[in-house]
Amino acid sequence: MVVLFITFLIPQLMGLLDNTNSEMPAIGQLMIDLSDFVTTWWWIILGATIAAVFGFVSYIKNPNNHEWWDETKLKIPLFGKVLKTRFFVQFLETLANLVGNGLNLLKALELSREATPNLYLKKKISKIIDYVGDGAALSRTMKRVGFFPPLLLDIVAVGEQTGQIGESLERAAGRYDRELAKDIAKISALIQPVIVVTMALLVGIMAYMMISVIFETISGLNT
Repeated sequence: MVVLFITFLIPQLMGLLDNTNSEMPAIGQLMIDLSDFVTTWWWIILGATIAAVFGFVSYIKNPNNHEWWDETKLKIPLFGKVLKTRFFVQFLETLANLVGNGLNLLKALELSREATPNLYLKKKISKIIDYVGDGAALSRTMKRVGFFPPLLLDIVAVGEQTGQIGESLERAAGRYDRELAKDIAKISALIQPVIVVTMALLVGIMAYMMISVIFETISGLNT
């Protein structure tokens, strides 16, 4: 709708004002300048956009930059928290299943690391494996790594103290699974109002400009 407005409707309104010798309102002049820029340099804009997208995708797919992108995704507002919680659920469920089936903790951590696609998080698990391999407790190791929340550390510590680490990991996974469902529901509920407000602003600006142009045209006709 915006593209149609800029490339078709604005030039029509501009011709109408020229015929009536009316002055274009400030917001209308801004839109006209934008329309002229888009219609004149659309091929450069399109090419630059495609090049930017292609360059960004190539950059993050580069093995040297993949870890940076994996870490950056975890810091995106709203969505980063969902990605973190999703990792906690998958990591805890995998670890709980492996430990519950009789694997030792070190081997279970190694398999959990291989099941993690995020290179940044994979490096965190590698540090945990190194510390646990040296004889450190899992809860202290996770605290030392510095990525895991305090609540999760407390749950793991209780499991270590009671000798029920598998059950504790499973309970923690269930807790974060419920939190993940809540976060996704919040984001889903937020998307619709954001879209509605954005569309309302765009339509409101366009409607204001059209009304202003019409009033200017009528004033020009009266004079």
